[in-house]
Amino acid sequence: MFRWFSFAFVDQFASDLLRDVGQLPALHDGAGEKPKKATKQKQKRDMALTLLHRRAVDFGRGQKLNFLQKARLSKQLQDGLIRGGQPAEFAKDFAVRVIADLR
Repeated sequence: MFRWFSFAFVDQFASDLLRDVGQLPALHDGAGEKPKKATKQKQKRDMALTLLHRRAVDFGRGQKLNFLQKARLSKQLQDGLIRGGQPAEFAKDFAVRVIADLR
């Protein structure tokens, strides 16, 4: 089969990546929490998202993904973030940033 239409390795990478970052705390306003704890959770979440973004972009560039595979990776990340409790708008923005950085 042509590699052009192969999505198995993209799906496998996306599921592995999302499993690694599965404990990502969801976005919330932090009301009722102590300021230090809220700040610490926000920093932890931001670091995890930065790592997720970097790994996805490195994978895409290393594998030289075509536009169909890039779209598939982006959609898998978006769906995984939504299933993980992230807001849909945030997940969509994140997926668009990954696609943009793969150019």
